[in-house]
Amino acid sequence: MAVWFVTGSSRGLGRHLVEQLLAAGHQVAELSRHEAEGQQDHPALLRVSGDLTVPEQVGEAVNATLQRFGRIDTVVNNAGRGLLGAIEESSDAEAQEVFGLNVHGPLHVIRAVLPVFRRQRSGNIVNVSSLAGFSGAASWGVYSASKFALEGLSEALAKETAALGVKVLIVQPGILRTEFLNDQSLLVSAASIEDYDATSGAGRRNLQSSRGVQPGDPRVAAQRIIEQVQAGLPDIGLATRLILGSDAARVIGAKLALLNEQIAHSAPLAGSIDFPVAGQ
Repeated sequence: MAVWFVTGSSRGLGRHLVEQLLAAGHQVAELSRHEAEGQQDHPALLRVSGDLTVPEQVGEAVNATLQRFGRIDTVVNNAGRGLLGAIEESSDAEAQEVFGLNVHGPLHVIRAVLPVFRRQRSGNIVNVSSLAGFSGAASWGVYSASKFALEGLSEALAKETAALGVKVLIVQPGILRTEFLNDQSLLVSAASIEDYDATSGAGRRNLQSSRGVQPGDPRVAAQRIIEQVQAGLPDIGLATRLILGSDAARVIGAKLALLNEQIAHSAPLAGSIDFPVAGQ
């Protein structure tokens, strides 16, 4: 039995994670601004209402978890918000809202839980990114940027904490059939520029028809995350990645192939800017 701390658990992937963890006999603390509809009380569940963008509330949630269960073994930073709109169409307020939840939220949780993990000399941090966190998507530029930031944070974190027994898993799901495309999770930029009609404009028009037909099963995605953590994250001193969904594998694979081509093309020039090494 392990203690899990999960954010963004009122719906979608987070809710499936909590339900499966409880069914498997784990203890779970869930931090969310919204209460999950129809979710029953469970003796191994601690519900904490709080705002991830407020560090004090996050700290209180971590303390409440320790008081209830005595330890924390795995943290899942799952809460997130999308923004559909071209980069030029996105306002400062809209971008700040997305970065506040997608970047600052996980940062607040990580800072609050690391003293616990350092004392324990053990702990897993699971950061839920996206295929858009590895390959920027047109009309999702600000959202992509927030997930790129989360992945960079995760990679550095794994290197900083490896000697302390803390391991980091980056989850890169494709498009899951959750409520993410609904109004509670998704912002649509208020501004609309005609020149972006083929990208963000098409995204707006297709939004309704995209709901409910996303290819990824969030129940299975939750199961795969739990299995990966329970199997033990590799002790390599680097963040581990878990790619979920054929769409994610296809997009990420295509970008890796392009990067390899660009590396090979740039290789003859890469070292040309270095200062000469003394004595050579």
